[in-house]
Amino acid sequence: MFFKKNTPQKSEQEREQDALDILKKYIPLNETTSFKTISIFLNTAYRKYILPYLSVPLASKVEKHWEKSNMPNNIQNLLPYIQEANAHFAFVLFIPSAQLKVSDAGIHRVEDSNQLTAYRYQIQDLINSHTEQAWFAIDELLKFLEENQRDYPEWATSESSIVLKSSFIQTATEFGKYADIQNSRRLFYALKPTMNRVEETFVHAALGELLYNKLKEEVQKDRIVSRMEKLLEFIKPAVALLTLANSSTDLVIEWYGKSLVPTSYSGEKASQKAELQMQLIQNWKNEKENAGMMYLNRLKKYLMQYAPLYPEYPIPTEKINNNGAIFSF
Repeated sequence: MFFKKNTPQKSEQEREQDALDILKKYIPLNETTSFKTISIFLNTAYRKYILPYLSVPLASKVEKHWEKSNMPNNIQNLLPYIQEANAHFAFVLFIPSAQLKVSDAGIHRVEDSNQLTAYRYQIQDLINSHTEQAWFAIDELLKFLEENQRDYPEWATSESSIVLKSSFIQTATEFGKYADIQNSRRLFYALKPTMNRVEETFVHAALGELLYNKLKEEVQKDRIVSRMEKLLEFIKPAVALLTLANSSTDLVIEWYGKSLVPTSYSGEKASQKAELQMQLIQNWKNEKENAGMMYLNRLKKYLMQYAPLYPEYPIPTEKINNNGAIFSF
């Protein structure tokens, strides 16, 4: 976490007040909340939610420069994105305990005649609000890193970034051209295992071993020749649509208009919500699957028509009739 600095010329109280001033830019802390109280949750939130997206190499660099007075510009520019996400996640973790007092006599509500404890639904609304803001801040952090990769080579070459470069679709923006995920980079990261499975299961089968490996190699090296670019026109929408079609078994989802979005619910409430929308989700899944398979069929048709351009493509066991339909023989 990056809030409190060990500035020698300042007292401990002044250093903690500086940290609280940063936190109050993002979350509503009252005057009686000490930095010591919230710092426990800041540490947990940072390790659990921020570090996996930031990457260990880049986090180490930020830590190295955090205490320096002459902090590099790229680190200064990055810090607000980290701090905002960290603050909101920590506040979400802090809220339940803020309502309670723990002592040797047990656990009690903090309440008096002038300050009544908030209703349960009000507390949950507050948690939901800051959870949404926290994940939005993560999306903003990832967007900033993607758009400024040259300034953050530690992130660009880390597993957090490289894992996406192994895919036919490498950014949330690109994914959104074919299937709407509300431009959420967090959801895009969450969909990566499903996307890998779709590529290995559907695209691999459509291209064959040699052509699939050749195209993968060109994509990863970012040296795609024109004949392969044409294949990606079919592959990318197929991968995006089939990924969403298969993601409903991997993720708890909710709806925003007609779009899939990550949910902030968990546990029993998530199960109830998913059950109520089961038929809607199944209809949506079928729609995406049919559209994805349509693009794969177009890919196979194109490869049969232009087979001489793709010597890596295996001899087809299918032909195209006069109506353009593919059939086996």
